[in-house]
Amino acid sequence: MIFFFDENIIEHVARMLAAFDREHEMRHALDHFERGTPDTEWIRVVASWNGDPVAVCADGRILKNKVER
Repeated sequence: MIFFFDENIIEHVARMLAAFDREHEMRHALDHFERGTPDTEWIRVVASWNGDPVAVCADGRILKNKVER
């Protein structure tokens, strides 16, 4: 399983979790996208990844936006 952390979560969290969880892959937004990439762009890309990606977000507004939800 791939855990994808958006840029609202500091990248060190993804690195720390990767050190403790060898079974799952931890990826951070800044490893794949430029800072400020709109949610609608990275969501589309992450959703296309193999390995059952899970988005971990610290942006409460993402659930209020119909397109991003």
